Amino acid sequence: SVVALPVHNVPLHVPTDEQLCEVLSAALRSNFAEVEVNSAKCPDLTQPPWCLAVSGLGGDCRIADIGGTLNLEAPITRTLHYNLADVLQAIGKPSAHVMGPGAGYAGVAGINCELMATAQVVGSCSSVSSCSCSSSCSCTSDSESATEKQHLIRSQCAKIRDDCTTTRTEDGTDPKQDQCVETDPSSTYLLEPYSSLEVGPLMNLLISDGDPHSSVIHVRVRGRIGESNLVSCMREALDAGFGEVVGLAGVFQVLDGKVHAHVMPGFPACYLRTDAQVQQWLHFFEMSAPLTCLSVMVSRQIEELDLRVEHTHFYSDHGCGGHYHYDTTPETVVYEGYFVAAKTLHRVAQARPVPEE
Repeated sequence: SVVALPVHNVPLHVPTDEQLCEVLSAALRSNFAEVEVNSAKCPDLTQPPWCLAVSGLGGDCRIADIGGTLNLEAPITRTLHYNLADVLQAIGKPSAHVMGPGAGYAGVAGINCELMATAQVVGSCSSVSSCSCSSSCSCTSDSESATEKQHLIRSQCAKIRDDCTTTRTEDGTDPKQDQCVETDPSSTYLLEPYSSLEVGPLMNLLISDGDPHSSVIHVRVRGRIGESNLVSCMREALDAGFGEVVGLAGVFQVLDGKVHAHVMPGFPACYLRTDAQVQQWLHFFEMSAPLTCLSVMVSRQIEELDLRVEHTHFYSDHGCGGHYHYDTTPETVVYEGYFVAAKTLHRVAQARPVPEE
């Protein structure tokens, strides 16, 4: 049975490819030593290293912000979960490709986790095909979904191992010191397939037809000379360059260098109200390229909707996965990705604060 979810729809400004290239290129040049931005044909994103459920990003592009970080604060809201087929029904697009970062559902993964979703959802369908993709994957998602009329799910999740305990240090002089950065992720957590449309208490999605023929914005940069991470630099450029709210989403690779990342562990019994509490709870890592990132951004906040204005998760074929913060190797970092602008923002089942009992 379909669960009716509350939705608030916001039309977004959709710049031309030329306008996007101009605005993004100017901003990226102030933050990276080498910059290339152009409108391009989308590569086949079903192939490694991307391993998406569909080959393209375009066609009737929307962004959905589901639940929210407020759902992580209180024990009672952490068990909230959503079915992506219900989300698509709620926005009036029952068949689509959904892709993006969020929280996995503990009922599926066994524990709270970082989710990297990519699924071709077929309306009024109950059967599922999944692919635990690797660099040797020969999955032919388009033909499978067309002939069998079933959902195709190629999502992955990163989760802290049950037996892992991490010693954490506190140093009030610098909030960064509260983060115990772990340099051997493989002993601490797992990256594994996630073959369900049930997701946890927050998600940020690109929803589209997965059209391989629609143009995309191709971005390649090398050598960070500014302070902003790639996603923040792009989002802030959109905010400064256009007077209206712009939504952009896509995929990018960290081709060289390392990134600062986190993986959520299981939830504590207490409320998570402050940044300090959240920092102590999360597990932080430095992870090495190559990494494949799924990213969703909105140029500016709409206060009454409490949006996650930027959110990026990643996976890899060498066991690294999680939530992207920023690169830690500015001299050597190389990013390359493909992005599309969305025409509508759907705020779905917006999280609300829960007072402590």
